[in-house]
Amino acid sequence: MNLIQITETPPRPAAEVIAETLLHKVNAALAQRVYEHQESYAQFWDNSESADSILAAMGTNAALFLMSASENIQHIGRLAGLVGKQVDDFIDPSMYVPRHELIINQDGSAMIKPPHITP
Repeated sequence: MNLIQITETPPRPAAEVIAETLLHKVNAALAQRVYEHQESYAQFWDNSESADSILAAMGTNAALFLMSASENIQHIGRLAGLVGKQVDDFIDPSMYVPRHELIINQDGSAMIKPPHITP
């Protein structure tokens, strides 16, 4: 006679285990994408250097950075839409809406739009 009654649970079907693992990877990838976007956004806007000086330092790669950030947010939004949510359910707009209007030049460089310039 045992003091503690142990109930054995039958092993789960392999398909369930694989499905759970794959869905966990989707959630983890989304969480990583959100985290990396927030980190990049904070590095770009919340530091001792101006966003303009960072864009200037990027040179003709600035467009790549800005377009990559935009694509990332759109991807988060598409994933959110698959489960009936919006991008704002995963990341606060204050962490993806640019604080100033940006101008991307044909050569790939970029700058913050001065208040007096109209495109």
